[in-house]
Amino acid sequence: MKITNTEISWEAPEYHPANKKKAWYWALGIVAITLVIVALILKNWLLAILIGLGAFVLAIMSSRKPAEITFRINERGLQIGKQLISFDNIEAFWISETDEDEEYHEIFINKLDGVHQFELLLFDKKSDPEFLRSTLREYIPEHPMTEPLSQRIAHWIGL
Repeated sequence: MKITNTEISWEAPEYHPANKKKAWYWALGIVAITLVIVALILKNWLLAILIGLGAFVLAIMSSRKPAEITFRINERGLQIGKQLISFDNIEAFWISETDEDEEYHEIFINKLDGVHQFELLLFDKKSDPEFLRSTLREYIPEHPMTEPLSQRIAHWIGL
């Protein structure tokens, strides 16, 4: 984490990197093939094509490594890569307590507008979460939050 007088910045992956083993891809293939067969038995050709394409895209996208993104907090707002989110558009934040084996702390951001109202930011476990918390409190309120159910399910299945 780099700190200047008016800005805090750090780099972290865009999402939790999940190391998928060959078994994960085999399970994806078996589930996809089973669902395609069921769709074909029901003579739902479009569903069979969508399931096959969806499984293919999921396998390709899950094999890529997360990009390293630069995060910045300054008086203008929160910058995630090239996207700047004004503090006026953020309802609250929460820094979660993570497990000892986790490599990163998690910051939950609840935005006021937009389709995707929830952001999960990661920062290095070696950094001081209390300093980051006190800096964010200057601009936005802190409220306890939990990860949305869709995010928890995605982590559970290894996405």
